[in-house]
Amino acid sequence: MDCLFCKIVNKELPSKVLYEDDKFVCFMDINPHTKGHCLVIPKEHAENFTALDNDTVGEFAKLVHRIAPQVAGMMKADAYNVGMNNGAAAGQVIGHVHWHIIPRYRNDGLEYWGINEEEVSKLDERFTELDGKIK
Repeated sequence: MDCLFCKIVNKELPSKVLYEDDKFVCFMDINPHTKGHCLVIPKEHAENFTALDNDTVGEFAKLVHRIAPQVAGMMKADAYNVGMNNGAAAGQVIGHVHWHIIPRYRNDGLEYWGINEEEVSKLDERFTELDGKIK
């Protein structure tokens, strides 16, 4: 397999590991958005979030829930983002599911989801169309 993250898991590529257990690993992002930006991944390869079974999703979420505030605290961040991109159109660059933990600092210049009021009203219309359809 030619997956960059699987190579990190298998110690074929170096990484700065912050946490590791038998199922997951957390390591520093090689192209960080801010100081302390790290990734949490399952050791077993899965292309994206949908490919994970429910038990793994639960363990994954609990681990990120535990690690994110610790990373933010160690970095003396004012806040943090937790995010996941699923698919190339959503910005996923590596085809191995991963959660970003991005410490945030006041006035760090990093912006997300810069949408305007017109775009929000269009979203409101789309949400109305979806109302009650998710099972």
